[in-house]
Amino acid sequence: MSETMTLTQRKRLAIIEAAREEFLSQGFRETSMDRIAERAGASKRTVYNHFDSKEDLFRAITDELLAQFRQAICCDYDPEKPIAEQLRQIANREVELLTSETYIAIFRLFLVEASASPELSQQLFSAQSMEQDPIADWIKAATDDGRLATAQPEVASQQLSSLIKGAFFWPVIAGYAKAPTGRRRQALIDGAMQLFLDHYQVK
Repeated sequence: MSETMTLTQRKRLAIIEAAREEFLSQGFRETSMDRIAERAGASKRTVYNHFDSKEDLFRAITDELLAQFRQAICCDYDPEKPIAEQLRQIANREVELLTSETYIAIFRLFLVEASASPELSQQLFSAQSMEQDPIADWIKAATDDGRLATAQPEVASQQLSSLIKGAFFWPVIAGYAKAPTGRRRQALIDGAMQLFLDHYQVK
């Protein structure tokens, strides 16, 4: 934890981390606010001062994960660098996070909870849909610079994400494959990039 954090901020973060550990080890329904308080080294009242319910804590965890994801893929467009080099950097960082054990475990937990609680799922996705897409911003900047051609950067971003997730994320989430590594991993990233650039890069 950062030394610049206030005591309240450190306590809130400790509660979130404790809740994440409890959710992953016990499951959402079996986790109690009492157990979270105990793991966080806080009173139950302190936990409720920060979060009204388990649902609020779950949202906080997914929000934090989403923030980490957006930070990982955030890349300022550089007109001096080759498009492929910048795209490879973005893709590699996205794959790194998507294939991390924590991200996969929490997303699996989210899928279970989403099927049992459509209201929670809708709230989470509604909040995420309002967030800015860093890759779409990068695509728009490259388009404005005349190096990519698309009138819909958000759609292009979704297509790139689908190529990456289809190779690295969904097979792992479904449990029928492990995330590719080594040369296979890079070949799949390069293949997704090439498909994207073949369609959008200005020749």
